[in-house]
Amino acid sequence: MSEKQAKISLISNISSNADKIEIWTETFVVRGNLLKEKTVDGIVSVVNAEIYPIFNECECSEGSIERPWLNIFEDKIISFTILKSE
Repeated sequence: MSEKQAKISLISNISSNADKIEIWTETFVVRGNLLKEKTVDGIVSVVNAEIYPIFNECECSEGSIERPWLNIFEDKIISFTILKSE
């Protein structure tokens, strides 16, 4: 597990009652569950991913694309937050 992956996992673990992650890249936002086991260095994996393409002024589009699994190269991550399920 890379240093960046370890930090994301640590923050996820200490965030009480939170079980989802939202990750921002330059072109999309993804929401889903962070896969913590069986990690690959340099890749952050999200399961049950909802992907929202970003358009103007950092606003997400109306619809999302759903994928059972999404891998993101960690150098593409701009920011992330841990979310509580609704």
